Amino acid sequence: MYYQAIQSEFSQRQDLTRIDSQIKSESEILEQEVRTTPVIRFSTSNAKSIILLGPHVLAVSRLNPYERWVNYLPMIQHALREYMTIAQPKGIQGQTLRYINHFEIPENARIGDYLRFFPYFDYGGHPPVAAFMAGFELLCDEGRNRLRLQLLSQKAAKAGHMGMIFDLDFFSFERPAFESSAMLSWVENAHRQVEDTFESCVTDRLRDVFGRQKAA
Repeated sequence: MYYQAIQSEFSQRQDLTRIDSQIKSESEILEQEVRTTPVIRFSTSNAKSIILLGPHVLAVSRLNPYERWVNYLPMIQHALREYMTIAQPKGIQGQTLRYINHFEIPENARIGDYLRFFPYFDYGGHPPVAAFMAGFELLCDEGRNRLRLQLLSQKAAKAGHMGMIFDLDFFSFERPAFESSAMLSWVENAHRQVEDTFESCVTDRLRDVFGRQKAA
C-alpha cells in the first residue's frame, strides 16, 4: 500500500537487507550481536531521492546534488504523512535530521581557512597526520535535542588534495511528540538549527568549494 501511495514520484523499488551489529558484555566477555532486517528502498527514476522503509524505520534521503530545502521538505512531508496514514504506528522513538558534506581542499591548505571547526595541535614537532576525527555535541532546545558535529578525514579523489567529511546530525534526546504536525515542526526546527550552525562553521572559501562541486 505504501508503494502505491508514493509510486508516482518514487517509481523504483528494491528489497534489501539491513545489517546492524551491537557489542554486548556478559560475564566480562564481549560478544558481537548481528541482526538482519528486511527493508525496502524506494527511489526516483534518477536514484537521487530515496525513501527507506523497514520495521519501525522511515528514512528520507537526498543524494548529491542536494536540492534546496524548499524542494526537500515536501518530500519529507509526503513520505511521513503517507506512512502515518498507512502504518498507523502507536508511538515514535526518535527523530533525526542529518547532513553529510563531502569536500576536498588542497593538501597543503590550512583547514582553518575553510572551517571554523577543526582539529588543532598546539605542538609543532608531531609527525605528519595520517588521518583525523574531531567532534562534539551541542545541547539544543533546553536539552530536548542535540546536534552532533563531526569532522573526519577521507581519501581524496583528486591528486594533491585531502578529502573531508563534515557531518551535522540533529537528533531528539527525549521522546518527541507523536503527531504528524508536531513531527514536521520538529523537522523544520532541526533544519533551522543545522543551517545556522553550518553557516557559522564554514568560511567563504569553503562556500566557494561547495559552489564549484554543485556546478560540476
